[in-house]
Amino acid sequence: MHDGATQGGIPLARLDELPEGGGTGTVSSVGLSAPQGFEVSGQPVTTSGTLTFTFADGYQAFTTAEAERLNLLDPSKVMKLETTIDYGTLTDV
Repeated sequence: MHDGATQGGIPLARLDELPEGGGTGTVSSVGLSAPQGFEVSGQPVTTSGTLTFTFADGYQAFTTAEAERLNLLDPSKVMKLETTIDYGTLTDV
């Protein structure tokens, strides 16, 4: 169920072409594994429930246009930002 578009050689499904949910039946246990950069919560589903598939901390999605712009950056000209926070001295009152 895709229009032939791929990313990294993997066929991409269009969300507007995925079948509607709401089927009937029973399950004993359903889980989901995810590659690095993603997290799954809500598992296992044993009677009913929802699995949530999200980006892990520090990961995000880029559009093709954004990725192309990032590829054009000259790494030698990208400024590295560092932050140091000084909390001072804690005193027991």
